[in-house]
Amino acid sequence: MPWSDCSISAVDLRSGETTTRKRFNVSTIRIVRSIIYAVVLSVAAVYSVPAQTTVTEAEIKAVLLYKISKFVHWPESAFPDSTSPFVLCMFGNDTFGPALDFLDSESVHDRQVLVIRLTERNAEFDTCHVMFIDARGRELRSILSQLRDKPILTFGDTIGFPENGGAVGLITEGDRVRFAVNPAIARQAGLQISAQVLQLARIVENKNGGQE
Repeated sequence: MPWSDCSISAVDLRSGETTTRKRFNVSTIRIVRSIIYAVVLSVAAVYSVPAQTTVTEAEIKAVLLYKISKFVHWPESAFPDSTSPFVLCMFGNDTFGPALDFLDSESVHDRQVLVIRLTERNAEFDTCHVMFIDARGRELRSILSQLRDKPILTFGDTIGFPENGGAVGLITEGDRVRFAVNPAIARQAGLQISAQVLQLARIVENKNGGQE
């Protein structure tokens, strides 16, 4: 299935070449917040900002993590109680840096986001609801195997991430960041991804040939 127009581009964010124009004369963080607060699914739109403002790839990916999560349903059993936070975990090398920190003041499904950075493979993964995994090869396969059947939405940006057992892959193509979804992996984790996201994503299957 070909890519749909479901990308955000750092260059497009700074240019005037867009059919959906929003102009923000503010700092980079406020620009990212403005994207977050958009009523529609932000990944389907392109934003225009002043040329001197730099929106990084990490910031764009952070927005995608947040926005896609808002269109996913978690079972109630994934949360200890009604006041529990929505935990977004970063595993491995922190390729986001401060780009994730602004999410601490946001919310998903009426739960405040809590950003946690994990560095050990034997860390307590069960508290996570979203996990961006910066790992490759055998380590990645081991982590995804460990997370199988847990209500955790996994993200990664390595080549073939969703085909190899991840739920959502973020792929940089030139100056654009696009995403692919493996619905079978999400269902196996007990998660329901909205049709709004699936219509924008490239849908992939497991490399073993079957989705479930």
